[in-house]
Amino acid sequence: MSKSDDVTPCILIAKDENISTLTPLLSSDNWCVVASKFINVGSLNHPYAYVTSSAQNYKQSDYKIDINLSSEILEDDYKNYLLLNNTPISTNPQTVIMFGSPCAGKSTVLNMKEIHGIDTKQFVCVDPDEARMFSLDYQACLSGKLYADNNRKKHNTIWYHKDLDTPPIPGYVEDGYYVVPINAFDRSVHIVRNVRDKIFNWVLNEQYNALYDSTCASDLSFCANQVFESNTRPRTYIGVYAPLNDIITRCKVRGEKGGRFVSEIILTEDHKKLYGNGNNKLKAYNYFKSRLKSNEKIFMYDNTNKQPELIEQFPKVKI
Repeated sequence: MSKSDDVTPCILIAKDENISTLTPLLSSDNWCVVASKFINVGSLNHPYAYVTSSAQNYKQSDYKIDINLSSEILEDDYKNYLLLNNTPISTNPQTVIMFGSPCAGKSTVLNMKEIHGIDTKQFVCVDPDEARMFSLDYQACLSGKLYADNNRKKHNTIWYHKDLDTPPIPGYVEDGYYVVPINAFDRSVHIVRNVRDKIFNWVLNEQYNALYDSTCASDLSFCANQVFESNTRPRTYIGVYAPLNDIITRCKVRGEKGGRFVSEIILTEDHKKLYGNGNNKLKAYNYFKSRLKSNEKIFMYDNTNKQPELIEQFPKVKI
C-alpha cells in the first residue's frame, strides 16, 4: 500500500480505535485499514493516513477458478453511476446502439464532437463492461482476492475502482500486479446479462434516452430486436471496424491497465461474426440496415488509421 496526500476510500488507523462495527479490510497487531466513508477523522485518538494500493496494473494468471461464485451485483450503485451526469428524462426518448469488436474504438467515436447530433450526456449509457465492474464476483477476480482465497494466500493490499466509486475490498498483488484468474470474464457473463435486462426495463420505464455500448457480436438479432425494445423509440446504430491484429494489441494493453482481459479466441470469433472471414467491414452494418424502420439511421466507421473515418451511412445525406 501507499500513503496518499488526498482523501481515498481507505484509511489506515490504530487498531485500538473504537471501530467495533467495522470489518477491517487489512490488519496487523497494531493497525488496520477500513473504508474511510465510515470514519469521522475528527474523533480519532491516534494519527491516521489515507492509503491506496501500490499496484496500478493487472496480470492474467493461468489459474482457473470455478468455485465460490457470487451472483450478487450492486444494482443500486450501478444505477447511481449511470445517472452521475444528472441525465434528464426525455419527452421523446431515443435509443443509440453501438456495435463493433472489443477495442475497435467505439468510445473514441462516441467522444467525437457532436457526432450526428448525439450528446451522450443526455443519455443513460449502458455498457456491459462497466456493469460487470459492479459484480462482487468480478471485483473479487480483479482485486486478486479470489486468487488469494483459493490459493491460501494472505490479502496484502486493497482494491477499488476510483472512476466508478466502488466500495473498497481486500486484494492480492504479486510483483506489483493484481492477479486475475484466467476465467474472470466468463464467470460474470450470466450475472451481467441478468442485470442488463433489469436496467433496460428501468431506462424504458423512466423515459431516459438510452445508449447501449456493446459489441453485439454474440447475438446480432438481440441488438436488432431486444435492446431497449420499444415501438415508439427511434434508433440510431453506430458501428466501428478495426483490423483484428489491432484489436488484439489494444485489448492486451487495456487488460493490463484495467483488468478486463479478453482471450484472443473470443476476439477472433467476435471479429468473424461482425466482419466475416475476409474483413467485410459492412457485414454487421448491412444486417442492421436491413432491419431499420422508416425513422431510424445507421452509421459505420473505420478505425484502422489514427482517426475514425465514416465509410457508410443510411439514409444517405443529400448534397
